[in-house]
Amino acid sequence: MAEDKKEEIEAETLFITGGKDKLVPEETSNDVVKRLNNVKVQTFPYAGHSVPWTHENELIKELKEFFQ
Repeated sequence: MAEDKKEEIEAETLFITGGKDKLVPEETSNDVVKRLNNVKVQTFPYAGHSVPWTHENELIKELKEFFQ
C-alpha cells in the first residue's frame, strides 16, 4: 500500500541514505527517490544504515540546512 502512495507526496522531502548501507540496497533507494516529486538526496558515502549514530554532526548540519 505504501508503495502506491509515494507519488502523492507533495512536500519537499530530504532523503538520507548511507553509501555503504547493506540493509537497503542502492537500487531500492534510487527507486524511492525517482518516485518522489520534490526531493533532495543526501548520501553519506562512508555510512551504513545507521547514519544518525555514525555521522551525527554531518546529519545535524544537513537537517538544519534543509529546515531553514
